[in-house]
Amino acid sequence: MRRLLILLYALIFVDEVVLVSLVPLLPSYRDAFSLSGFESGVALSAASLAIVAGAIPGGVAGDRLGHRRVTLAAGLLLAGSCLGQGLAVGLWTLVAARLAFGVASAVIWSAGLSWLSDSAGEDRPGAVGAVIAVAGLGGMVGPVFAGVLADRVSRGAPFLILAAVTLGLVVALAFAEHGSEGRHEQQLRLSAALGLARRNPLIAGAVTLMLLGGFSDGVVFLVAPAQLSDAGRSTATIGLILSIGSAVFIACSALAARTGRWTVTLVAGAICTALSALVLLPVLGTSTSAVVAGMLIVRAAPLGFMYAVALPLGVRGARNAGIGVGAVNGMTAFAWGAASFGGAIVAGAGLDQPGPSAVYGFLTACCLAATAYLLALRRR
Repeated sequence: MRRLLILLYALIFVDEVVLVSLVPLLPSYRDAFSLSGFESGVALSAASLAIVAGAIPGGVAGDRLGHRRVTLAAGLLLAGSCLGQGLAVGLWTLVAARLAFGVASAVIWSAGLSWLSDSAGEDRPGAVGAVIAVAGLGGMVGPVFAGVLADRVSRGAPFLILAAVTLGLVVALAFAEHGSEGRHEQQLRLSAALGLARRNPLIAGAVTLMLLGGFSDGVVFLVAPAQLSDAGRSTATIGLILSIGSAVFIACSALAARTGRWTVTLVAGAICTALSALVLLPVLGTSTSAVVAGMLIVRAAPLGFMYAVALPLGVRGARNAGIGVGAVNGMTAFAWGAASFGGAIVAGAGLDQPGPSAVYGFLTACCLAATAYLLALRRR
């Protein structure tokens, strides 16, 4: 069973590396393809849009067809999408490959996470929370990996290597033990899932945290690298700053996973959203490289804890309601994808006018609104 969990963690790790590898490369793509701010936002948000489309269907498909079978298919799609990104020759070929990646990622984070959760069992809630630390490790490795290879080889080299690694993982998973797959008798349509999210405080809290996290990632990962690039920072430097932030993310998410059930609460989530607003205050007044880099690093602390709380919070809500965990995992992935897409589009449209400070100000207001809503859910 341990080998299976390690392979699933590895697949999630690679998925995260693919997700964030585009971030430090985006200024390079902007110059190579002559992209506007809005077009850069489209390229960055394409994966998020596909996650929106594939998250809940992927989770429900896992509940009905088997999480193992659906996850292996997603792994093959992930490998193909990496190949497409590595060979992209223009904006729309890149967008098509990112859309394919987003569908694969959505299924991995819904059906794949459910396969991992069922195999780990209820006695090990930290196994689900540890996924965030694994993803954080991917987020730390990805920017440096992509930035250095892009500077020394080519923009496509990181994705071609990731395609080969992903294919190897899928083969290994196919021959590994099958693990456990829980029986989820009650399965949800989209309308029913959204209705449950409104009624169940734990699921509503998990969705809220993922909405804020996705929107924050969409905004910050578009605006901050552009600011650093405009200030003369290289792709490798931008990747290094992002990787340092990911190291902080890993430490905080791992700490949250090790604390067990007592931190999986709505109050803990509200504290994280409030701190997320606090760390944005410096960039509201200045856009110097030091301040922007500091924000990228410091924001990773509450964000890592917040994601580590959100996933097991949703699992607890699903089990308390007696519904498929895959459907709820799909719902949280749907929330993250929709918000990340919206965040990148909002940031891309506002990058030139009214400017980065206004975009950051709107994000700060969203953090405070999420804090108030989570506290209201706690009282309910």
